[in-house]
Amino acid sequence: MAYIDSRLNPGESIMMQAKLHPFYVFRLPVAFFLLTWPFLVIPDTRALWAVLIVFVTLIRWLGARTTEYVVTNQRVIRKVGILSASQVEITRQKIEGVSVKQSLTGRIVGAGTVVVSGTGGAKVEFSHIRNPEALRLAVQSEA
Repeated sequence: MAYIDSRLNPGESIMMQAKLHPFYVFRLPVAFFLLTWPFLVIPDTRALWAVLIVFVTLIRWLGARTTEYVVTNQRVIRKVGILSASQVEITRQKIEGVSVKQSLTGRIVGAGTVVVSGTGGAKVEFSHIRNPEALRLAVQSEA
């Protein structure tokens, strides 16, 4: 949260922060492991595949650690990036609508995507977060 904390306006406070659901962070490394399992039994390739699995897991974990989703009393903010940061925000006065999308898997694990629409076609998408309904309520609540 250090990135967002350092960019809050005077009088602005964080109402809610959302995190990526672990299922979406680790589903690719798990799938990669399951698909490469046959290669792990070949002695000459074990180390290579183990390093690749660790590398894919590390990249996904770093991506999750550097993604920040925040609702403050003044705006909604999405920040993504490891080496360079991309930040999208909508002020609370400019919010027109909030929608929640959940796949069957998302409903089972308690994850979903919240899309906040603003005036002029601006959108902030909170992808694959834990408890999307709580975020929707935080966005719709009065600051």
